[in-house]
Amino acid sequence: MQTTSSPSCRLCGRALPPQALLHYSNMPAAAQHLPGPEDLAHDHGIDLVIKQCPACGLVQLDAEPVAYYREVIRASGVSGELKDFYTQRLATFAQRHNIGGKAVLEAGCGEGTYLECINRAGMRGFGVEAGTNNLRQCAERGLQVTEGFFDRQLDLPGAPFAAFFMFNFLEHVPDPRGYLLHLADHLTDDAVGLVEVPSFSMMQQQALYTEFIADHLCYYTPETLGRLVELCGFTMVECENVRGDYVLAATLRKRPRLVLDDSNVQRNAAAMDSFIAAHGNLAVWGAGHQAFTLLALCRNHAGVSCIIDSAPFKQGRFAPVTHIPIVSPASIGQRGIQNILVIAGSYSQEIATLIGRQYPEIQAFLLNDDGSIRA
Repeated sequence: MQTTSSPSCRLCGRALPPQALLHYSNMPAAAQHLPGPEDLAHDHGIDLVIKQCPACGLVQLDAEPVAYYREVIRASGVSGELKDFYTQRLATFAQRHNIGGKAVLEAGCGEGTYLECINRAGMRGFGVEAGTNNLRQCAERGLQVTEGFFDRQLDLPGAPFAAFFMFNFLEHVPDPRGYLLHLADHLTDDAVGLVEVPSFSMMQQQALYTEFIADHLCYYTPETLGRLVELCGFTMVECENVRGDYVLAATLRKRPRLVLDDSNVQRNAAAMDSFIAAHGNLAVWGAGHQAFTLLALCRNHAGVSCIIDSAPFKQGRFAPVTHIPIVSPASIGQRGIQNILVIAGSYSQEIATLIGRQYPEIQAFLLNDDGSIRA
């Protein structure tokens, strides 16, 4: 097994191993822009080195991308039958996700064939493409296409988009994570997506290793494609093989933004303030993060004389922010304590029982999980 240099994984950034899965010499340097008679003297083969990331599992080329990786080049035209297939498929997708009539994006739209299918399926298609000839053809077809590539923020008419589509383009992208992250910035918060890539699972099953080409940098399985989209703010809703199992089709949804409501925290702090004001000679039992946070939120924390804790390494220290002293349980009898609020998680009931047994003159209270306080 031959070894080569070890660049970083295109998905997760982990260093690739020196060992190659496969190493083919004298391979075509590109699948497009074929040499003419005048180019033959300068046409030379390259080493095609295939590696797998030991961390995320992505199979990829250890190579620089071809010069034209930003533009979509489809070697053969799309047949009328295939156009009808995609128009119907996209119409079903639009109906399922309620995006009919909405602005949607095709990333790497090429000469516009699939963008026309998107429009015929009842959506308002916008495209992004880097190839000059492709842009000219899209303009001739009356399609709304912007020149660009998602390695940066783009100024796109129609944005933010309710959905995006990529048809056999992601495998060409040298930084797929960066590409999808930039693309995601142009979507609505509840956007969906449909991504198609060549299926590496099929390549493995059929041992079709002649499918490795310089143009395709990444070779995706459902697992590695799922890991990629998760890192880019999407969840994979569905993944299936289509078109004779040659193509892996993944339905994505943009991960919803997490909303945290801290109103209960404010209520608990207010209840704690009221409790402190109503109970003199008060101590807290439990020098843990929950007690520290709750006391820091209280305005009346000065009404707590000390924090009791049985851990020797905490005794003689002070609570962060409030600077309430932390003391040993052995000092309870010397401090004139009349009330103890136990904030000790799963140990709270055990500690309250201990207080009732050893210090019957002291009233013990427990902080419940919902922030309420009970005797």
